[in-house]
Amino acid sequence: MSEKQDLRGEKYGRWTVVKFVERRAGNDYWLCRCECGAESEVPAGNLRSGRSRGCRACGVRRQRGYQGSDPALYHYWMQRKRRKPWCAAWDDFARFERDCAPRTGRLLLRANEKKALSAKNFLWTDTTMQPLSTKDEEYLRSAKTPAQRDKRIAKVRGKGATHQQIADALALTAERVRQIIKEQGE
Repeated sequence: MSEKQDLRGEKYGRWTVVKFVERRAGNDYWLCRCECGAESEVPAGNLRSGRSRGCRACGVRRQRGYQGSDPALYHYWMQRKRRKPWCAAWDDFARFERDCAPRTGRLLLRANEKKALSAKNFLWTDTTMQPLSTKDEEYLRSAKTPAQRDKRIAKVRGKGATHQQIADALALTAERVRQIIKEQGE
């Protein structure tokens, strides 16, 4: 029979191994302390395999946090947090959910593009309702002639901007924007 491995001080998930307790039914049991402060005797095999990653209370809280919320919001959070820009405070799903739920659109965008994404600077939107970017607004406004403006309107419209967004940026009516786009051959 091989000598047992000393796991003291090792970290497995939220568990930190404190000391060896005893050998029971062929398993080495170790006293472990969870990050929340709870202690429990855990078989070494469960620690190594990842079957036990923290105390039962933390596991229940974690499951409720994901299952008790909107699954689509959790899925969006998992996908979105891998991309930049991202608010570091939202690395924790519970905080993201508290700040951003209920989800009222398909995309999470910065309300003010010049500021970082945060609890105070975000909005939910649908792809067809994305705000016109500052860059696109400046592009539209910098046109020197009506012909150049009209070409730029068609280009920005092709990127998904609505007639009303373009109209607002240029102080035109949405109907005039529609007419310009029709003339450009959209």
